[in-house]
Amino acid sequence: MDDILVYGKSFEEHDRHLQETMGKLQAANQTLNKEKCEFAKPSVEFLGHTINSEGEQADPKKVEAIRDMKAPKDRTEV
Repeated sequence: MDDILVYGKSFEEHDRHLQETMGKLQAANQTLNKEKCEFAKPSVEFLGHTINSEGEQADPKKVEAIRDMKAPKDRTEV
């Protein structure tokens, strides 16, 4: 397992989901790498998207890379 995202519409809902997730991980004898854990973040970047309270948007860095890409000159570059 690589990434786990836990969210909620409110801080209370987030904490409830987090408790449920931690309980399931404990029941499955799974551990987390403390150094990699981040909690209660208002925004996260995940799989090329930025996810926050306003919803999901394409990661601006990814959009910029595509927008600034040079047009292909021939078939092999396509």
